[in-house]
Formats: sequence, structure tokens, C-alpha cells
Amino acid sequence: MTTAHPSLIALGVAALMMSGCDNSVEHKVGDQSLSSAAGVDGASTFDIAPAERIALQQQARAGNGEAAYRLAVFYGMAGGESGRAGDPRNSLEEEKWLRLSAKAGFEPGKHSLAVKIGSKDCATARHMMAEIAATSSDSELRENAQHWLEDDALCK
Repeated sequence: MTTAHPSLIALGVAALMMSGCDNSVEHKVGDQSLSSAAGVDGASTFDIAPAERIALQQQARAGNGEAAYRLAVFYGMAGGESGRAGDPRNSLEEEKWLRLSAKAGFEPGKHSLAVKIGSKDCATARHMMAEIAATSSDSELRENAQHWLEDDALCK
């Protein structure tokens, strides 16, 4: 199983937080502190230049779960290539890259995929969260998965 880098876990948590949780939370992505209450533009924060996107796609297709996760965040948070949030094509791309990330064993990708598919496939999402809660080496991810399971928010 791939071990997540702390900066990517922070990126995933920021992505989840900015997509519907408390807007007054401060997020840390890499060495940069982001305050959603201050009106940070999530799209520009998670944008990927075209050349880097091509490289990440190649890496992801070769089994790099971290690269696939970065692409998922690009489509889910930055509005993908169109830059338009809410575009249904971006949601499909986000899910495609999350599935590759999870398949590669990248825990933040698996966690994000479970959140994304929870309302469509509750049984699979709960199974993924239960696995993360039981086996993740990352205490924050483990704790977050446990909260999702206890709150039953996963399948709504």
C-alpha cells in the first residue's frame, strides 16, 4: 500500500472541506495556509498546467495513485479543463481518477472516492471507509473515516 505524503493528505482534507463543510476552517496545503473564510479561490489553488496534467495522466495510468488523486482534485475543485465548476463532465473525470487512485492503494483517493460514491453505492462506500478506519497508518484519515461511518452521512 502506498503511504500518503502529509501535503497530499492536507490537500485532500482541504478539498473535502472546501466542497461543503465549515467555511471558516483554515486549510494547509503544502507550506501554504489557506483560509476559506478569506475567500480563497479553490479553482486557482488546485489548477494544473496542461503540460503537468499530461505528465500526471501518464503517471496515473502507470499506477501512481498520488498522480491520479491530483488529477481528481483538479477536476473536482478547479473545474477541470473548462474551469467551470458543476460541469457534469468534470464529475465523471474526477470519479475516474479517484477510482485509479484508490485502485493504486492511495488512501486519500480511496477516502475521497468513498465520499463521492456514497449516495450512489452506499455498501461499497461503507466498505471502503471501514477498511480505512481499521487499517490506515494515517491517524487523521482513520479518524475521519470513523466519523463518516458513525455519522451515517456517507450515504446521503
